[in-house]
Amino acid sequence: MISKIEKNILSFLEENIIALFMVAAVLLNLYIRYSVRDLSNNDMDSMLLGWYMSIKNAGGIRAFSQSISTDYNIPYMELIAILTYFPIKAIYAFKISSGIFDYLLAGIIYKIVLDITGNKNKAIFAFCATIMSPLVLTNSAVWGQCDSVYTFFVICAIYYLYKEKFIHSFVFLGVAFGFKLQTIFVVPLFLFDYFYKKRFSILYFLIIPVVMELLCIPAIVQGVSLRSVFDMYLFQSGQYHLMQLNFPTFWLILNNETGLPSYDMFKNYAVMTTVFVLGSFIFLWLVKKVDINSKNILYMTAVCTLTCVEFLPSMHERYGFIAEILFLILVFFDIKFLRVLIPMYCVILTMCSNFLYGAAINHTQLSWIYFAVYVYAMYLVNKKILNAEESA
Repeated sequence: MISKIEKNILSFLEENIIALFMVAAVLLNLYIRYSVRDLSNNDMDSMLLGWYMSIKNAGGIRAFSQSISTDYNIPYMELIAILTYFPIKAIYAFKISSGIFDYLLAGIIYKIVLDITGNKNKAIFAFCATIMSPLVLTNSAVWGQCDSVYTFFVICAIYYLYKEKFIHSFVFLGVAFGFKLQTIFVVPLFLFDYFYKKRFSILYFLIIPVVMELLCIPAIVQGVSLRSVFDMYLFQSGQYHLMQLNFPTFWLILNNETGLPSYDMFKNYAVMTTVFVLGSFIFLWLVKKVDINSKNILYMTAVCTLTCVEFLPSMHERYGFIAEILFLILVFFDIKFLRVLIPMYCVILTMCSNFLYGAAINHTQLSWIYFAVYVYAMYLVNKKILNAEESA
């Protein structure tokens, strides 16, 4: 016969199962991060740790008075400069800072899911799914990369866009741009909202460069020029003369040669194809007079971000991070999006494994799979956008 103490314990567990699940997920997540804390990789060894030591040896923030060789933008280098003041190993500093933004990202996703569905249990599960996502963990805990940083600010910008707090939205968009050029993948959505709904002035877009400059004030005080934040992105846009950089892009289906001649031949073709595909979707939304509501804004952003990484040239395997996070969110609106999320994550994790561990892969086959995932994702998302009954 069960004792009274056991009954009370079981009752407590049953009444607090969701909260306990969240605590368990956080503890498990922290344990995983701790267990891979010393795991390094080529990016960490050849770039991040080198930048860290150069900045630390030059005096932290004062290092910006000197020339620092890097292909990341100034706000991220300022973040590295701040990290040099903490008395911990450099690799831990990178992984802890990225991990903090993983949790911030999970927090805004919790807020979005709760806001749109009204279901606290779904929101908690969305939080847990984000921090335990194998792509999120691989990106920050294993790789030590910073994609959760700019993605957090992008998702915040989308959140405030559908809340119609436009200044907040553009401030967050400016911060995201300050950290990563790939923020540009969501700009078509903002332009569509501007032309279609006319809810904010075109002058709001000027908030973006202003915020980018404000982020660079510590470096500017040390003598960095005002245009440096934009020069870096001009450099990055022409840095890699390759059609793909370990991403299962559509163009590998047509041509498995990734050398310079292939890039020269297909670069403009790829950019114009991206513009045409995005333009076609936007034209469809205009003709159908779709509603601009919270769900549809997230659906449309998913279309924009996934289309960009699928068709643009010179895409890294990490450039789809925003799209991958967005489709994780969409799963909590409709479980059918798992049919997109699972194969998408499997393909990208395979590509990451190729870079991190040298795993043998067939790029062309993975590109076919990813293209099939893309086509189905576009069908499913646009069906939701055009269906009035599905609108929130």
